[in-house]
Amino acid sequence: MDEKDHNEVVEYHHHFQTWKDCLISRIEKPWCLLDPFWKWHPKFGAHNNAVAQMNSYAIRRLEDYKLKKQNPSELNPSVGSEDDVRVRCTLDDLVDAGVSDVEIVHEINTLIFGGHETSATTIHFFFFMMALHPEFQEICRKEIDQVFEDSLHSQHEDTLTFEALTNLKYVERCLLETMRLYPSGFAFMRYLKKSLNIDYKGKNVKVPAGTDIIIIPWVIHRSTQYYQNPELFDPDRFLPEQSAKRNSYSYLPFSAGPRNCIGQKFGMNEMKTVATYVLRNFEIGTTDKVEDVTLLPNITLTPERDYNFMFKRR
Repeated sequence: MDEKDHNEVVEYHHHFQTWKDCLISRIEKPWCLLDPFWKWHPKFGAHNNAVAQMNSYAIRRLEDYKLKKQNPSELNPSVGSEDDVRVRCTLDDLVDAGVSDVEIVHEINTLIFGGHETSATTIHFFFFMMALHPEFQEICRKEIDQVFEDSLHSQHEDTLTFEALTNLKYVERCLLETMRLYPSGFAFMRYLKKSLNIDYKGKNVKVPAGTDIIIIPWVIHRSTQYYQNPELFDPDRFLPEQSAKRNSYSYLPFSAGPRNCIGQKFGMNEMKTVATYVLRNFEIGTTDKVEDVTLLPNITLTPERDYNFMFKRR
């Protein structure tokens, strides 16, 4: 990434945070969800500018894609090689489906801020959990060292392959346990197209079609019905034999069903990669305790301030 691209990414993140702050202001004052009232709010101009700037960035990415599509080798360097494998991307599917440019811009924005915010927040919480639990951090580090020493997975000393990522079983369990305690998507809503029967305290309750319901992973993940000592950080909860015992909907960091997160595999690999390179090079400590930092429901679960970390180079 050159300096220009880096600056654009930083600027996009700034506008995203502005947009999120404005959205929280609208939610805190429900009458502002009505456009005639919102346009008189002091943050109305900042909101519109942030949306315009994010859309501008997405439009530039779409234009870059269209230009490169005229030369397939730029989209996929393997085209024209002996393998000649065409790797499709989400934009290919959207364009081929006849989705309009306006709708594609909305999808690009959704993918960008839906991906970077959740992964960044989770890895922040992960490092905090590792700092609080140095015994688990050391197990992760030993597993990481073993992966890099295994010549089958690393042709170069500092290269981490997809094959290597699949062998980071303990790191993955620590990430899964982090997302149990601190799900970045702490709540989400669904609109019922059909009525739903649920068991509530032994009674059958019918929820009619047309109802907006809220599902709260934060509460589900801390239920003693599914997790013993739920406040305890325990990566072994996600051993295959332990996971098999639980209801598949008792763990929802990426939502579930047909509308679950389409990027969860990418997100997991992204977080495992960051975790791997940091833990391989540093020992992490902290001066904070869990109760020192308030968690805010700012669209995603967000610490009121960054945790204080101490990094000691190995």
